[in-house]
Amino acid sequence: MRLQPTASTAYYNLGLLLGKQVPPHEKTEWAYRQAIAVDPSGAPAYGNLANLLQEHHGRFADGEVLRLLRTAIQLQPHTHMHYFNAASGLRRVDRFDEALGYLGKARALAPDSRVVLSEIVA
Repeated sequence: MRLQPTASTAYYNLGLLLGKQVPPHEKTEWAYRQAIAVDPSGAPAYGNLANLLQEHHGRFADGEVLRLLRTAIQLQPHTHMHYFNAASGLRRVDRFDEALGYLGKARALAPDSRVVLSEIVA
């Protein structure tokens, strides 16, 4: 990392590695933010940071998670999990109409996804 501090992939991979710990290592968020700072076109880093903030830090209502997911969707519009994660977060804060819109897009992209179908019946 010190030899190539601008390598977005290195920061992203560090985030993945640190995020596998239970609970995720405190530097996980930093690693994903570094990956985004170095390469703002890296959709997976936005999605993973959003998931980290939502799932492990209980954040969604402040708007940052949804902004991150919307950016991930813009960069990777055919990745159903970005839509699914937005729907899941919106449902948690009682924004059901918006959640249904994102869930519909996730289902259209991955009609056989058990994860998406499980959110529909939840």
